[in-house]
Amino acid sequence: MAKIKLRAFPTFVLRTPLFPLSALDNPERTMQQPCFREALYLASPDLYTFTGDKTEDAEEKGDAAALKYFLRACSRCTPFGLFAGCSTGRFGSSTQIAVAEPIAARRTTRLDMQYLCALIQRIERHGAVRRQLRLFPNDTLYEIAGQYRYIEYFHRGKKTEHQMASVEITPELTAVFALARDGATFDTLAGSLVDDEITREEAEAYIDELIASSLLTTELAPAIVGDDILTTLIRKLQRFGDTEYAPTLACVQERLAAIDARPPGMTQEEYAKIERLIEPLGVPYDVKFLFQADLFRPAQAQLSTGVLTDLKEYVDFVGSISGTYQNGNLQAFQQAFVQRYETEEVPLMLALDNELGLGYPYAQGSHNDVNPVIDGIVPSYGAQGGQTGGYSATDVLLLKKYIEAMKRDAEEITIDEKDFPNRRPEAIVYPDTIPVMFNLLRDDADGRSIYLKSVGSNGGANLLGRFCHTDASIDALVREVADYERQANEGKIIAEVAHITEARIGNISSRPVFRDYVIDYLSNLDETLAERIPASDLILSVRKGRFYLRSKRFDKEVIPRLTCAHNYSLSPIPMYRFLADMQSLQRTQGFGFAVGSLFSTLDYMPRIRYKNIVLSRRRWKLNYDDVKAFSAYRTEEHRKAFAGYMAERRLPRRVVHPMGDNELLLDLHDDRCVRLLFSLLRKYKTVSVEEFLFDTEHAVVHDEQANGYTNEMIVILHK
Repeated sequence: MAKIKLRAFPTFVLRTPLFPLSALDNPERTMQQPCFREALYLASPDLYTFTGDKTEDAEEKGDAAALKYFLRACSRCTPFGLFAGCSTGRFGSSTQIAVAEPIAARRTTRLDMQYLCALIQRIERHGAVRRQLRLFPNDTLYEIAGQYRYIEYFHRGKKTEHQMASVEITPELTAVFALARDGATFDTLAGSLVDDEITREEAEAYIDELIASSLLTTELAPAIVGDDILTTLIRKLQRFGDTEYAPTLACVQERLAAIDARPPGMTQEEYAKIERLIEPLGVPYDVKFLFQADLFRPAQAQLSTGVLTDLKEYVDFVGSISGTYQNGNLQAFQQAFVQRYETEEVPLMLALDNELGLGYPYAQGSHNDVNPVIDGIVPSYGAQGGQTGGYSATDVLLLKKYIEAMKRDAEEITIDEKDFPNRRPEAIVYPDTIPVMFNLLRDDADGRSIYLKSVGSNGGANLLGRFCHTDASIDALVREVADYERQANEGKIIAEVAHITEARIGNISSRPVFRDYVIDYLSNLDETLAERIPASDLILSVRKGRFYLRSKRFDKEVIPRLTCAHNYSLSPIPMYRFLADMQSLQRTQGFGFAVGSLFSTLDYMPRIRYKNIVLSRRRWKLNYDDVKAFSAYRTEEHRKAFAGYMAERRLPRRVVHPMGDNELLLDLHDDRCVRLLFSLLRKYKTVSVEEFLFDTEHAVVHDEQANGYTNEMIVILHK
């Protein structure tokens, strides 16, 4: 078998924080800059009000929240409001990256999805508009055993709850669904029921009941995949001749555009103007969840092909030593599916039914429920199929190297191909596209160093879909990736999964349509933008030992794609989780390098490096009992004691505290950061910290003033 040579899409994505590393040396000045003040307002209006008057005495008040936002603005690259932004660049002979000053960045501001969904719910109840809205059957609806089964949803405050529901099939209900299939107004549906036995009043009450029980939905329901939701809402309201909501929302849209036309650093008053506009609409809101902003930062960015060579070399290496990738949830479900249905083709909705089918995730002896309260009780298996016990060959190798490193007092463990004589490069099976996320620590004549953050997911553009609206270059890259995946699967249908579980999730999962087909599930696709595949059209079978998902209408295999970074495993909706998990069928190979649980209890773990690539940072486990005596940190004696502790543990000046997907930078020479660390230790008793690998001397990203920035880059590889 010939070895496949990986290539890269010509555009890469660069993510940088709002401020350079040097801003860490002057927190008071930085926190008073207008662009920081605006970012803080959008993230936490209450904190903005407090720090506006009391920044100087924030230290005395222990304002840990403001400090965390400041540290984030100087170090974290993950986009969050205006605290970090995206840029794009191309490959070249050397790395040369210059980003625009913060004031030259471009924001894109929208109304938060939580507010928009609440607004739509209110408009749907408005008499004048309500009568003109087209109604459609719930898109989760299917027939079985004389019943219509579907997912009912209702709103409790800011939360949306879901439950499986059923209703008896009747001639009236069947007729209503048939009439509403392509959209029908309230009056049309009610009028169709009126006869000698059913009055107009009874017919209207019946349609009201169908709407209240989620059996019918309106055309205003938000679409998670498609055009901007506010723009779409205004267009539909204007079509109805609405004069109560549409003019106000058009003014809001103009105000948002006016904000975006100006550089970062807007005052609270500009946002207050929008608040005053929407107050007469009568929709309660929390100002913290009223605006959603994203930042794009113009840059002259060129990344050396040497970096690309290193990344491809690593992917080849780790692929040759990794075991077979298995999604445990799919594996358990497939075993149960074959046991019950053998080779039969089964409607997907039936197979996933938590009472009449198998449910998903499948748990033997359990009836899964579309209910987040009990969802966590049913075991969910990890990507490696719930493997427990024993240690891998990599664990054994690392343990040997760890012992050697401790004997030599070394800070670093190195691995390479010669450590894995049994690797099998010829057996690597690459997915169509592979996203690689990393920090470029240095790239100059004296060397190159990369910190690898992740390799691979269920699609090359998953991390980028939500940012398509910020700049045409990102949108073009995502469409290029989607087009490549389509061509690589000729004869099959690549279908985007459109689903919104909770309103605020829409902020991170809203994206344009960039595929020809969309599986719409509790969403609202504009069918002029893509071909809709309803869940009721999908049938499932097992062929040659793997799942085969087919569209009855198109008679083709369907490959689901979720081009957003939503953590779908937290969703209570079986259909959504299954379709999202189905993305992993292409992944038969693991490309991540994980330090096993064998090392999780160690007080110290050296750095692990493969050639120019850092795979794991130095890590320390800190215990509260060791610092309790000086944890008040108010006197010079406390400072000396902590300095001694740092020397004893060989802690560097700057460390990061990982918190799931987040991490907090801590400068251990700064009293406020030390107190923040001690507060974490008091709360959790044990805290892990890792080395902070960036430094200003070797920074590869600079602004016009030659200030160095941290960075995060995303390169997408393909076969």
